[in-house]
Amino acid sequence: MSFELSPFEVGAALVSAAGVWLTARRSPWCWPVGLVSVIAYAWIFVEAKLYSDTLLQGVFAILILYGWQRWMRHLDGDGHVRVAALDPRRAALHLVVGTVAALALGYGMHRWTDASLPWLDAALTTPPRGAAPATTAPRG
Repeated sequence: MSFELSPFEVGAALVSAAGVWLTARRSPWCWPVGLVSVIAYAWIFVEAKLYSDTLLQGVFAILILYGWQRWMRHLDGDGHVRVAALDPRRAALHLVVGTVAALALGYGMHRWTDASLPWLDAALTTPPRGAAPATTAPRG
């Protein structure tokens, strides 16, 4: 089994890497670059019949627009965000919700679409939300 990346896929990966780099530098430019990246990946996932991942890109686009708006409204002089620990009870709730969502999405994709890998795709699309040790919130 061999995999070849199209020039479009290489470009999407480069745009995505640029978005991550800009995020690490806490540049407000990470938001529009990230939006271009998720739109490109949505197209790639539709072509690969990975519909759960396509839906996830739509969620990412909505969250990028929300985050961009929040960041710009709460931007301090340096553009930094504060990292806060996630409460253990909320983490447990997120684990349950993520698991149930993955099972429901996997079933739906298996039953009603021609998705290539419906169960794995759904599981990777809806990871347990408590898996992340911290959340970010704007300063101010």
